[in-house]
Amino acid sequence: NWSISLREADQFYTGIDTREEEAERILAQYPLDEETGHPDREDVSLSDQLMVTALLDSPESIHAQITISDVFSHYLEHWKASQTDQMKIDKYAERIARMQRILIDITGANIPVTELTRQHGRMLRDKLKAQSARSGRGRAAHGTVQRNFNIPKAAINHGIKELDILMTNPFNGIDLGKAPVRAYDLRHPLPRGGSRNLNSRDKSLFRATAA
Repeated sequence: NWSISLREADQFYTGIDTREEEAERILAQYPLDEETGHPDREDVSLSDQLMVTALLDSPESIHAQITISDVFSHYLEHWKASQTDQMKIDKYAERIARMQRILIDITGANIPVTELTRQHGRMLRDKLKAQSARSGRGRAAHGTVQRNFNIPKAAINHGIKELDILMTNPFNGIDLGKAPVRAYDLRHPLPRGGSRNLNSRDKSLFRATAA
């Protein structure tokens, strides 16, 4: 994370020239963009981005540079390290990628994560609630909205903790509404022993209530 990169940079590269040379050495590992003459930022690993920034810039610089996609990518890699089921990994990676695309579509660009606001969170919530259910009938279920919304919220919390991003998570506390009460939840439970223990009058009442 940023703190580790900063300590390593201060410990091993004390001279200005040495720090610049080390930054150039790190970036030399990546292919150069023909137009800019520099590596494409998306090709450089987040750990190397952190180190280069620690070598050349101030702590405030890294906070401005960590984007939405950086946080999602770091969160996914951290989560994958504790998993062994490849099918589960692939499925969750798809969900993370989908949520990243939706959030960037809302913000209009892959902005620094520190520029996210509660309004972005509310727009994300509304967009998720407006999505169609998998069955194609009606809107997405409340539980689906909640699970999907929790992905960017968890990714941001991860970035705050692991990347030392100086911010408060604007998605914390966003009201997702309450889950609707289903008819299934309002059913009357059968007595122990099931319908065999009901007399004819009870059965008639039960059928009338269930209807």
